[in-house]
Amino acid sequence: MARLPLFVFALVCHIAKAAFGEYLQVILGEPAVFPETCSKGAELHRVEAPTGLVAPTGLVAVREEDVWRPSESYRDRIQRGTSLAFQRTRYADTALYVLKKCGQSETLIQLEVVWSSEKTVTEGEPAKLNCYYTDKHPDFTIKWWKAQEMVLELNLPFQKIQNGTAFNRRMSLSPEGYKEGDWSLSFEKVLQEDGGDYFCSVHKKHGARKWGAPAAVRLNVTRRNQSSTSPPIVGPSQRVTEETAMGAGTIVGITAAVVAPIVALVSFLLGWFLKHPCSRVFRVKRDSDANGKTSTENGHLLQPPKANGSNSNQAETVVC
Repeated sequence: MARLPLFVFALVCHIAKAAFGEYLQVILGEPAVFPETCSKGAELHRVEAPTGLVAPTGLVAVREEDVWRPSESYRDRIQRGTSLAFQRTRYADTALYVLKKCGQSETLIQLEVVWSSEKTVTEGEPAKLNCYYTDKHPDFTIKWWKAQEMVLELNLPFQKIQNGTAFNRRMSLSPEGYKEGDWSLSFEKVLQEDGGDYFCSVHKKHGARKWGAPAAVRLNVTRRNQSSTSPPIVGPSQRVTEETAMGAGTIVGITAAVVAPIVALVSFLLGWFLKHPCSRVFRVKRDSDANGKTSTENGHLLQPPKANGSNSNQAETVVC
């Protein structure tokens, strides 16, 4: 058996170690923080696409004196500091990275940058996070993740569903998933703490990982408006105050209904009397009575004529 060249053996080992390294998935445009705890000098390299049997690497950043310094190609996205992170990720950042000179061995980090959709629902309502994938061979497993925590896993060959411990079977997948290629995650009732980034991944039989479409969904949960779902709670003191106000209003209404007609009648009569100061006109005849007798007319006493020497036999006087 011919011996493999040393560089071929190293490349095979290098690729095989990726399955035992770190796995990091982020949404396109979001920060990506590399998991590292290097206490001394270290280097982060990106494993480029192999050319022939050689897998070249490109320098990303160097740690010197407890500070990470980016290379020229990454200065616009990696800041100098104690942590190693892309401030914003690009779709082309998806690659295998190797952390060198940090501890006894190299650490492989697989970074996956995925695009996502966004959904906003109200607390207590149902929700559906879309994910689609189709394959003619039903030998894969569907996994839903929230950050790094498993939410739900469906092993298609064995038809076995496993729920994450923190989600209490509140989520489910469509029973027609394989037939329709629909692996969307359905919530019975969304809770406030359900908000976050969810990832939908497909795992083949030999460990290869793929992504659904979309690969991630950002779920925003808004609080339910309490005033729109239930009447306000009224305290005893507030209830008494409202009842007292209602009683006082009733009394005022009745009083106004009784007094208003009386006031209107009095106003009418007063106006009429002011326009007609003399309500009755009496014609008084004054006769020159030699005996000085006084006569009456219409029930009113007629005064005797004045001795003013007037020769008038009759005069008219208006008495109000």
